Amino acid sequence: MKDNNDSLIRELQRLLWAGKEVRSFFENSGVKISPCNFYSSIFSISEIENSYEYSSDVPPYAASPIFGLPEMSRDLLKMLTGYSSEFQPPDGGSEESPACYFWKTTNLVTQMQCHTMPF
Repeated sequence: MKDNNDSLIRELQRLLWAGKEVRSFFENSGVKISPCNFYSSIFSISEIENSYEYSSDVPPYAASPIFGLPEMSRDLLKMLTGYSSEFQPPDGGSEESPACYFWKTTNLVTQMQCHTMPF
């Protein structure tokens, strides 16, 4: 078994640096060969298992107050629903110098510039 695995590892390491045609063949088949090192964009199983995020049964972001308690979100949505019928922005406007929000914008920054958060 070890000999088979060694042979497979050598072949995969060779294919890792193969030309575009060979790599395209694998990618079109749903397989991507990527190096496993510090610079890799794909986390190794070991990195995931040893990450602080998984050091306990409950990941740290699950208890985060960023989103508040579920009932707070529910209450906020109920409150905002009352204002939704009043929200009637125009369809179009100037993306170069926006004066307000409008529906048919292609620029998320335009949307963000026109709103000031009350908190």
